[in-house]
Amino acid sequence: MDKLVHIYAAIIPTACVVVTVWYFIKKLLDLKYKVVLTSDVPLFKEDVVISYKFSREEIIKVDKMAAMLSKNSFHKELDDPTFVSVYYDDTELYGQKVSQTAFGVVVSTDSQAIIDGVDLKVLSDNGFERFSLPKMQNAVVLPLIVTPYPVVNFYLRQYFSIPRVIKFLEENNLETEAIVRITNEGGQYLIVPIENIEDYRVLQWDQPEILNDDFVTGDTDISDSGTSEESEEEPSDVEEERNQNK
Repeated sequence: MDKLVHIYAAIIPTACVVVTVWYFIKKLLDLKYKVVLTSDVPLFKEDVVISYKFSREEIIKVDKMAAMLSKNSFHKELDDPTFVSVYYDDTELYGQKVSQTAFGVVVSTDSQAIIDGVDLKVLSDNGFERFSLPKMQNAVVLPLIVTPYPVVNFYLRQYFSIPRVIKFLEENNLETEAIVRITNEGGQYLIVPIENIEDYRVLQWDQPEILNDDFVTGDTDISDSGTSEESEEEPSDVEEERNQNK
């Protein structure tokens, strides 16, 4: 019994110190990495065209696939490529860390072509599709904490950054169905569109309520040319309009 008392006597002060240190670290991070509603939206001051793949996977798997894409040889000559992931589902609703996700790379903006025809063909041959994400007049923006360790970055984003964004949305009565993550030499950001939200849905997107707990479809290799199966339902007006504009 005395031994247990000594153990608890040693553990409790240590735990108190850890909790206190984490509290102050969190407060400092809250000050440095602020969630803001702004018109000065990184990347999205103009329309952006991405080359993307669509996935229904665990988010950590999607992040690994996106990291593989960033290391592929056809990006070596780019000065500052910008990689994009668009997460569509509130994973907490499903009790698992899976999401409909479009991930890829920015190929052009209104003001410049970023990836040339050779690399565009490589992307196309590897099953990537093109999609235009419109300029954002206003968005919720949060700079992300970035470490040299991808797994640490993932957990910081999932359990520190995204909950803060969701809390901000709730407190300000804002709604969305997509969270965009961008990565380039300037850093990483979470960006939440709050206007014209339907314009950020890629064509494979499905209503979250029609998904079920078994909607993970298996591994999506970035070199695989397949995409998700087409829905048997009639295309929405938004999809028809996009198809006509292509």
